[in-house]
Amino acid sequence: MHSVIDHAWPDKKRIISILDQVRASGDEMAMAYLSINKDSGSAYVDLGWLPKDMEKEKLQPEMIHSLGAPWLFVHKSAMARHGSELIPFPGIGQFLIGVGTELSFPAYVFAWPMVVAKELGQTPDSMFDYISGLGQSEAVALASEHLFWMELDAGRTCWIPYGWDYVLISRLGHADNALTSILCIPFFCFRMASKLHEQSLDILLETANGQLKKERGQIWSNLGPAFVSWLERLRSSVIQEETLVESASVACEEKHSSPAKAESVMSSATGSGKKSPQAKAKSTAKAMTKMKVLN
Repeated sequence: MHSVIDHAWPDKKRIISILDQVRASGDEMAMAYLSINKDSGSAYVDLGWLPKDMEKEKLQPEMIHSLGAPWLFVHKSAMARHGSELIPFPGIGQFLIGVGTELSFPAYVFAWPMVVAKELGQTPDSMFDYISGLGQSEAVALASEHLFWMELDAGRTCWIPYGWDYVLISRLGHADNALTSILCIPFFCFRMASKLHEQSLDILLETANGQLKKERGQIWSNLGPAFVSWLERLRSSVIQEETLVESASVACEEKHSSPAKAESVMSSATGSGKKSPQAKAKSTAKAMTKMKVLN
């Protein structure tokens, strides 16, 4: 994954410029949307950074010039980044990569399944506050069962799976002008996302639709509706697949008692005869920050 940092852009001038802007501004945190040149020859466009196991399984990112373009997170020391206003597309699989400069320090990543927040009566945006308010024994119990964590040093990569949320906490720095800088790559892959359960998709859609109602700046105005549309198409596809599997299961259960009925159910599941359940589902199923976003 080092090649993303080294070769995704002609040089690192823009990243260095963003870091200098944050140092000069006095802001505690910032994020920048990094548009990618569409010409081939860039490691990002040519997917030279794709992990070998994903390449082998032909799991490739989509929309790398829009929704799938990378972001740069910049933190001063001891700051936490969490929630749909500070992280683009929470719940979408993401690569987090530590960006090394002469004045940088690591961050800690803590991640958990979004359905866990739902089970605890929390929203994706309130989960970190909930964890922070737990006593030591409760926090340890939750962490041992549901949380993953790692230290993200320069050049190190962390994969956040689909359906997971996370918080980034920058470590305490010793230099006044030191910063944590993290490259975030939203990995939009319909094939991977289709493995999500309907409950997880509902959480993602609710969060994304909530962000559409807020003033988030020009970048989110451009990307937000496309993100919601992608999620709606994904949810419709998942519902169809689950309906098909359920119909096939019913057919198998009734096979011995009524072959004729089983044949009718299977016919419905595959789309012949009357309108199938998945067709009905299809007909009914239809995050970037308040902070300053640097261009």
